[in-house]
Amino acid sequence: MVTATEITDENQEILSGSPALSAKRASLRRFLFLATFTIISVAGILLFADFMWRTGIYDIKWVVLVLYAILFTHISLGFCNALFGFISLRGNRSVGRINASIPEDSDTPLAATAILFPVYNEDVSRVMAGVKATYEALVKTGEHQHFDIFILSDSTNPDRWIEEEVAWLRLCKDLNALDRIHYRRRTDNVDKKSGNVRDFLETWGARYRYMIVFDADSLMTGPTLVRLVRLMQANPGVGLIQTAPGLIGADTYFGRLQQFASRFYGRVFTSGLNYWQQSEGNYWGHNAIIRIEPFIEHCELPELPYKEPIGGKILSHDFVEAALMRRAGFAVWLVDDLEDSYEEGPPNLIDSATRDRRWCQGNLQHTWLLFSGQLHAINRMHFFNGIMGYAGSLFWLLFLIASTLSVVRFERSGLSLIVSQGFTRNLNLSMEQHGALLLGFTAIILFTPKLLAWLDAVFDPARRKRFGGVLRLSGSVFIETLTSAFIAPLLMAFHSRFLIEVLLGRKSGWNAQNRDAGQGTPWVDAIRAHMGQVVLGILWSGIALYYSETFFWWLSPVTFSLILAPVISKITSSPQLGQWLRRHRLLQTPEESQEPVIWSTCKEEEEKLRNALENGPMRGSALALADPYINTLHYTLLEQNPAGASIEQPPEKLVERVLIEGWDKLDKKERVAVLIHPPTIRRLHHELWHRSGHQLAESWRESLSAYTAVNPQRLLGFV
Repeated sequence: MVTATEITDENQEILSGSPALSAKRASLRRFLFLATFTIISVAGILLFADFMWRTGIYDIKWVVLVLYAILFTHISLGFCNALFGFISLRGNRSVGRINASIPEDSDTPLAATAILFPVYNEDVSRVMAGVKATYEALVKTGEHQHFDIFILSDSTNPDRWIEEEVAWLRLCKDLNALDRIHYRRRTDNVDKKSGNVRDFLETWGARYRYMIVFDADSLMTGPTLVRLVRLMQANPGVGLIQTAPGLIGADTYFGRLQQFASRFYGRVFTSGLNYWQQSEGNYWGHNAIIRIEPFIEHCELPELPYKEPIGGKILSHDFVEAALMRRAGFAVWLVDDLEDSYEEGPPNLIDSATRDRRWCQGNLQHTWLLFSGQLHAINRMHFFNGIMGYAGSLFWLLFLIASTLSVVRFERSGLSLIVSQGFTRNLNLSMEQHGALLLGFTAIILFTPKLLAWLDAVFDPARRKRFGGVLRLSGSVFIETLTSAFIAPLLMAFHSRFLIEVLLGRKSGWNAQNRDAGQGTPWVDAIRAHMGQVVLGILWSGIALYYSETFFWWLSPVTFSLILAPVISKITSSPQLGQWLRRHRLLQTPEESQEPVIWSTCKEEEEKLRNALENGPMRGSALALADPYINTLHYTLLEQNPAGASIEQPPEKLVERVLIEGWDKLDKKERVAVLIHPPTIRRLHHELWHRSGHQLAESWRESLSAYTAVNPQRLLGFV
């Protein structure tokens, strides 16, 4: 094992792909990137500053200028990522990439690896289907004996909890993999996902050299998983390798829009990220492989100053863990050219915003770490980018508000506009020409990344075909660009509100992500979620029109989107529209043109498992009391839990209520109190089947009668 003290510039090759980049060449890449970024940013800021100078800069216009400088700097960074990513893709792809450190047909011996599925009140059918698809994909490689899968539950919903146990046992029976697929539920889900993983490491971590962390909806093919382990084996100085997961499985217009953007634009952006960050990459929390020993030793999360949500316990742990791994001297790589790593996205704008609320709080906490001299500069740059992903929306909103105030002040002054010459005097530009130049330059910075992604596909016949061909691909880019322009002001409003809420001390919740498209967002939900944006859009439009018709039209792309927010949200949530686009091969992704086997397997198993869990005479947590198989399973798992000895017995009155009033009369907390105590669930099972009918609730009598009329064990897959 290579330790942090052994990793120096002299043996830099263990940090890099092959051919390895020396420290000087990596520094040269960063210099070129930062120089280009600086030149573009300064040019755009000076062009805007001169535009404002020509009509006189005063108090509020200084605010406009500063905010524009922040915003333009941020979009320039995205432009440079895409530009250098495109250049990198056109050059020698084996240089400076961790994936090139071993041959494609490498037979490097593998080491013991744990695949972790941390879950929290997730759709059990989808999670277990993903586990099955993953395991079967590993079996096909012939290397599955090196992998163990752990389903690490933090679920607090009693129905989800029991369904997880049932589905796990069914899965192990189907695959004959009881020794390879393991299930554990924590009694106390302290520190959320990071605490869940930490608990695994403290209990089982010493048995494994690596862990591959999944999300509940993650998928990776067998060859990709094996490749990740071999890359770690061949590069002992690497602590973490992050894949670039693409979105898959979307049905709605919004979901397919995000999916297309992820798969189509993502390649040039991730290539650009890898170009300059090299061995100082980032961790995105899932679809990544981690070297366990240094992670345990060096990646314990610190407690931030001040109280939550601004400080306290770190919510977004992934960026911080990558920074701590780098501080310990281990490399962190983005393997941007390794395919077949997937995840699912939210189906609609409201669910996406709900997820962003949690991410916003977590990223804002990273502000404390921006000024930590103990962390590498590149990691602090990752923190800054993450913060700007949400703070940028607030800066955009403030920029528009400050611009509005500037217009209002000028119109109320009654003064005439006196134009002076600026540093562009040699160009002899009128204000209209200067404004057009500024608008054109900004548009180039905003839209060139899309053009580069389009060219990247056009130059690659195989890739072009997988996205539907040139015409459909071009139509998809147009649809995505136009729709994103309508959605952007809505995200600006959401993110600005989230940021303000965090600063005011409002915490985000911790809920499972909704991935079910259903029939789209109901009108009542769309109106409720966006009503504030509608009011803002109407008032803002009225003020702009009252003072300046020209400014009203300049602002209209933003205000009209806000006014139409519920309509936009409703339309983009439509699965029917999403499927219509799919039938016409618009917003098509490679996985839609040729569906991966692992995704087909996942969908097929999900349907089977959902049918088994939902169509029996009894569902959810009640099965743990009534069904002898599931009662024994649940009891056994409780007995194996080290925390079980400290569980308090539920009150006798509560136990009697279960029998006399029925299971459905208990709230979630009461059900958990019963389910968590082994002797109580044994006793209740006995009472349900031995008490006379008149001593049981009517709901129990009906359920047990229906239960004995069928063969539930066959439905659940136990016999």
